[in-house]
Amino acid sequence: ELFPDETTATAVELARAEYYQKVAKENLLPLYEKILNRANAIAEIVTDYKWNFEQTSEGTIQNIQLAFNQTLDEDSVYMVYNAKLPTAITVTELLTDGYFETLDIPRSNISRRYMYGYDNTTQGDKDEFIKAVADKLDPDFDYSAPETMWLYTDIGTQLDNDYGQGRFFSVVLINNFGVRQFSIITPNIKDSELVSYIQKDEFKLNGKAEIDFSKYQINVDLAGQPAA
Repeated sequence: ELFPDETTATAVELARAEYYQKVAKENLLPLYEKILNRANAIAEIVTDYKWNFEQTSEGTIQNIQLAFNQTLDEDSVYMVYNAKLPTAITVTELLTDGYFETLDIPRSNISRRYMYGYDNTTQGDKDEFIKAVADKLDPDFDYSAPETMWLYTDIGTQLDNDYGQGRFFSVVLINNFGVRQFSIITPNIKDSELVSYIQKDEFKLNGKAEIDFSKYQINVDLAGQPAA
């Protein structure tokens, strides 16, 4: 609301925005803990998280989305949960100390949107394939931005009506500017052929969905500072 036209902010406006972000983060901690409990996640292994607010035309908030990264052993998991508040709240209530401590949100109001996991020890082997997918399907997405996470899942060989035995892949790109998810099928070809194949037009896009975290977002790292 401070910068609807992306105008240059003054030092006072930036300080005010940082203050409100800090207050909202602190007030949302009880809700964060409730969602983690619903997700059977352990707070100590959550590395960072994002709040996404879906605002109505009346300026109130009822649907909140929590996305977080969780690291366990050598594996990392990216989780997105939806939380519907029992009643819509105002920005003033969001900034009211203690508001979420007494808010009764039923477990049925919290649901997982999706989850992706990947192995840190092997993720780099597929970087060129992931770049080719991003360049082909969404060339405007900046996967070179700092702290971008590339999630890759080789679902394996499955029977497809067009290709017979085909290779199925899921690729997710995540950074502070948004999330891109691609589901892809190729012929059952070797890994060495994937990059050259995906750059052609002869592949089937199984589906594409995206979540944009660039609006109404608070990024938090667990050192207590807003994430970069």
